[in-house]
Amino acid sequence: MKAWRLSTPGGELEFRDVAVPLVRSGTVLVRMEAVPVLTYLGQFITEKLPTYRPAGIYPGHGKAAGLELISQTRTYLRNFADAIKSSDAKTAEQHMLTKYPEYHVKQFLTTFSIPAYYPSAP
Repeated sequence: MKAWRLSTPGGELEFRDVAVPLVRSGTVLVRMEAVPVLTYLGQFITEKLPTYRPAGIYPGHGKAAGLELISQTRTYLRNFADAIKSSDAKTAEQHMLTKYPEYHVKQFLTTFSIPAYYPSAP
């Protein structure tokens, strides 16, 4: 099969023949017809962004994980939906930070998620 490969940051992006991955027990082989290339990855390819190792994993981003990530994400989203039913942004934020004290990317929650539901929040 053919695949685009980037061997190293700043290296050549090549479209070449590679072995078809083996389908093992408990796995599936998915044919990708098209995939997005995020704009910041251009900086990674040209070595203007020397490393790409995000501290957190957001659904749809980060390293591959098992099916347990789907269950964890569903639980998190249900908890978030409950939190935003509260009367204000601060209460919703406190609800989530109490429920997830180990959440190490708190600024994502407070900068993006909560303000999306409470646009006038400070």
